[in-house]
Amino acid sequence: MNEIWTAVLADGKVTLHLMEDSNQQDIKFPQNQGESAISQIRIAGDFLIMLDAKGKLMYYTVEDQAQLIEYTTDNPIVAVFPNAMGTRCVCIDNTGNGTLYNPIDNTSIMVPNFQATTRLVLWDQDDKNVFLTVDKEKMLAYLYTPLTLEGPQVKHLTEYLKLD
Repeated sequence: MNEIWTAVLADGKVTLHLMEDSNQQDIKFPQNQGESAISQIRIAGDFLIMLDAKGKLMYYTVEDQAQLIEYTTDNPIVAVFPNAMGTRCVCIDNTGNGTLYNPIDNTSIMVPNFQATTRLVLWDQDDKNVFLTVDKEKMLAYLYTPLTLEGPQVKHLTEYLKLD
């Protein structure tokens, strides 16, 4: 849910509803017969981000009502965690590896020291390039650096700061 739209996932189908206009027809996904069921959804910024049962990641812009991106990997994606605007997305594949996907330029970077047991990814609200992975026992911090001499990088932050 965001300020304007709400999305509901039930039985592999998504219903996208405009909250303020009851005359607006709901948008349903998958839109075509024979497409894979949807297994996970997120609304981030102006995007409805969907993951289907075959591991395909899809970005749909709710403002323009158009599908923008379809992204697949060699190993099917099983979970996605976009930032608040949907401009970055941590993807976990079926082998437990994590990648940081950038839908703007359709690139992905492996997340170093990623734990296969990760259950949640939290994005820093103040620094859009910092995220945390969370499993049963620990949280790990990462920094995404889009511009380096070697190209975009994700760095595992190993230093722990003590709170007084």
